[in-house]
Amino acid sequence: MAGVIKVTRADVKVKGFHTKKDFGFFEGEVAGTKVDIFVHRDMLTKLGFDEGDMDQGFPAIIDFESTPEGKWRATAIHGIVVTRLKLATLVNSQEPAVPKKPKAMPAESAPVEALPAFVLGETVEGVIRGYKAAKGFGFLRVEGRKDDLFIHVSQTKAVADVANGLTAICEVGENKQGFAALNVRLPGTEAPVVDTNPAPAKKPKLVRVPKKPRPEAAPKPAKKPKPELPTGVVASASPPEGSTVGGAFDALARLNAASDTEEHMVH
Repeated sequence: MAGVIKVTRADVKVKGFHTKKDFGFFEGEVAGTKVDIFVHRDMLTKLGFDEGDMDQGFPAIIDFESTPEGKWRATAIHGIVVTRLKLATLVNSQEPAVPKKPKAMPAESAPVEALPAFVLGETVEGVIRGYKAAKGFGFLRVEGRKDDLFIHVSQTKAVADVANGLTAICEVGENKQGFAALNVRLPGTEAPVVDTNPAPAKKPKLVRVPKKPRPEAAPKPAKKPKPELPTGVVASASPPEGSTVGGAFDALARLNAASDTEEHMVH
């Protein structure tokens, strides 16, 4: 498909909505050909509608455009008219027949391009819409602005109970998808002080665990001192007197002495 085809304020009908898949379709015409126009739940919520407005056959006025894949998607919803089809559905299902008030079609307003955009860092006030606590995000609608501000749960710490319809103020920031709310809080409260240049955290000191003392070795037994000999006595390896071995030593000594005497006399 060459280029993007945009259709504004087209009369279409609701074809259906898949509750579990969070999307549905409008049925419209382009150059006499019927086409299905995709719409996601987020767009319905963002513009103040819900899946209960997407009953088959309900007339609506929307803007839509072509996609690179050759399909069509809604870009704006100007109004959905709840008709008698809803009442007939309630009667057939034996539910209480409580007719829903038709939503007023908005009057012609200034072109979207004429609405001012947000400025980064400015403080704005708006109403929280489409907030889903389970998913942790929603939107802040600011009157007279072109877009809504995306709200993430991480920026709502100053609000005890975040709920749709609650008036809140914030600063304007941005994320990958566009403008986002920062420091969401109730009117009359100050923004929390955020340190943009926090000091680096100190590394914890290592605590040294003392080593276990080694068990002391048992003292070695002291050596017995050698007995001291009286003065003039020479130590001898001779056996004690009176033993058998000692008698042999004495006999040998006497023989040696006799031999020495005889040798001396000969000379």
